[in-house]
Amino acid sequence: LNSCAARHGLGAKDNSVSACIKAGIPVDYLPKGRVVHYCDTDVLLTRDLWLLQRASLQEKGLLPVMYTRCLLTPVLEDMERHGMALDTKRVSRVYHTYNTKLSELLREFEEFSGGINPKSPQQMAEFVYGTLRFPQPKDYSGRPMLTPGGIASTDADAIAALVPKTKKQHHFKQLRGEISKYQETVSKYLRKMKDCVEQDGGILYANLNQTIARTHRLTSTGSNYPLQFQNMQRDLKPLFVARNEGWYVVEVDQAQLEYRSAVELAKDAAGIEDIRNKVDSHSITASIIFKDAWDLVKDDKNNPERKKIRTAAKAHSFKPLYGGQSGTPEQREYYEFFLNKHEGIRLLQDSWIEQVMDTGQLRTITGLIFYWPDTKMTKTGYITNTTSICNYPNQMFATADIVPIGLVYTWHLMRANEMKSFLTNTVHDSQIAEVAREEMELYEKIAVQSQETYVVECIKKVYNYTMTVP
Repeated sequence: LNSCAARHGLGAKDNSVSACIKAGIPVDYLPKGRVVHYCDTDVLLTRDLWLLQRASLQEKGLLPVMYTRCLLTPVLEDMERHGMALDTKRVSRVYHTYNTKLSELLREFEEFSGGINPKSPQQMAEFVYGTLRFPQPKDYSGRPMLTPGGIASTDADAIAALVPKTKKQHHFKQLRGEISKYQETVSKYLRKMKDCVEQDGGILYANLNQTIARTHRLTSTGSNYPLQFQNMQRDLKPLFVARNEGWYVVEVDQAQLEYRSAVELAKDAAGIEDIRNKVDSHSITASIIFKDAWDLVKDDKNNPERKKIRTAAKAHSFKPLYGGQSGTPEQREYYEFFLNKHEGIRLLQDSWIEQVMDTGQLRTITGLIFYWPDTKMTKTGYITNTTSICNYPNQMFATADIVPIGLVYTWHLMRANEMKSFLTNTVHDSQIAEVAREEMELYEKIAVQSQETYVVECIKKVYNYTMTVP
């Protein structure tokens, strides 16, 4: 507070009182008049600082953004207080299953590699680039990927960049990928969940942060156990349960949200037509990137292989929204197809990049300003920060405005209807609640109206922007 007040020319609090408090001297030992003056100054400085900040926000056209962020604050506080409940038996069962599978994979790798230590960079490098004869991968600038000690890297990024050709190379990459997946799940989530159900009543708590991600989308920091509420694996969702008998855990999800937001901002004709006709975007992706495999199963919607291929395609369907253009020849073919098809999105992204090249900043439709002062064109013609320039305005609108505003309406309507049910989390494009059986119909009505109708009306009132894409 003192540094902010000084920067705005407002003076400062009594440093002598502050120094005594920091030194551990009980407040009762200090002169009462000095302490009261210290507290009064604290409150008055906070007020005066806020008034100056509010005037600055108004001058910059940022009051609407500040307003919507403030509306969300009490909702986040309420969700933080409730936390999320874990199912004790499920956690124990899944923890055992994953550990058993991990042990099997590690034994398989030991046999496959001849007993090398996978934690040794030297031994791993000799095995990967010597025994298996993988070509050493290079980073985006064309330089070999090395450890700080100068050894050929075998970290996750380097392994991901390897292109297998032989049977042994394919087996290695698949095996290391499986091991990494299970190790991360056990260490990052399951071990902490197991501790929570055994030692802490089975309720996970987290702080939901509005001020970490540059796009203003929410992040989370575990309170009682260090795991995030936002980036949890899909297959761990069943470990969460309603804490009251007969209640449900309910997720309301915005389908294709960031894609629809991009179509909205660009007024992209092809996207609007696809959304109107409910075109399956992921199937189109699969038909290009996995053409041969897809052709064999595309007409059999009950075939599990078809579902598997379509799921794999999801990672690529909307990658061009984030400036993604590199990859395998098939992936690059799809990205080019997407941008040619969605000309409106491509032209809008180009205009954003051009604006940042000229001014170093970009004002979005809500008024929020993103800054990229270091943007430049390299000798190869690549423009730095392209990925974030293409991504940020869209991700911000979708997950820092549309979903949170809908969440605010849901929360207030639940309180107005004196519901027992309560919200527990929000994950980028969804809201999660524990809902009483007898309130299910009412909750569904409130949640859908909030996320489909009221959010559109609010954005019109607050940002003076009329949404047209459903």
